[in-house]
Parts: sequence; C-alpha cells; structure tokens
Amino acid sequence: MVIHDGARPFVTPELIAAVLKACKRNCASAAAAPIWDTVKSVGRANMVERTEDRTKLWTAQTPQAFPLSMLIRAYKEVEARKLVVTDDTSAVEMIGEQVKLVEWLRPNIKITTPEDLPVAAALISLV
Repeated sequence: MVIHDGARPFVTPELIAAVLKACKRNCASAAAAPIWDTVKSVGRANMVERTEDRTKLWTAQTPQAFPLSMLIRAYKEVEARKLVVTDDTSAVEMIGEQVKLVEWLRPNIKITTPEDLPVAAALISLV
C-alpha cells in the first residue's frame, strides 16, 4: 500500500517507483531527505540543552509504502495504546518494524502554510 498526502503536490512517478522498489526489498519505505540545518534541543524558556547530530537526522516525506497487513497491525497498536503518531512510518516503527528511507532531494515540498504557496507557484512556473 502506498500512502501520499495531498500537501505534497510535486510527487513524481520516479519517486513513487523508488519507494515501491524499496518497499519490496525492505517491507516498509518512505521518501526522505537528510537535513542540512543545525538542530537544537531546547528546554525551559527555549534554552538550548544540546545540539543534535544532524548526520543522523532526515525529514520524512511521502509517499510511504507498506504491506497492508503491517499498516493495519501498526494502527491497531496505536489505537490500543491511545497514542498519537505524526506519520504512518511512526506507527510502523512503534511495532518494531524497520523503515527504509529513500533519499529524494528533488522538490517534494509540503504546502502547509500560506508562506509555502509562493514557493509552490515558482516550482509550477519551472515545469
């Protein structure tokens, strides 16, 4: 099963194919990109507690692909434990399954705020 959110309108057939290929080899997969920014963990009053190792941090994207039975099992566990997950890979990880990330550096932006719209418009004009 492939899951893709409508907030990422620039998905390509190549990305879907790459995620499906990784799913067939690894059972669960997702598009992702390594981060370049420095990430800080903060505590009270926004005081920095530590700097994270960005070489181990990626942003998860869609599409994401899973065997349907795995996804159903994952969400039954989420429901039973009354948890909140931010994406489908989080649910699958919670039941102990591994997820293969498919590196995708081409534009796969997520439109979530009004500020994202000019970026999307610029990308459309390039197509």
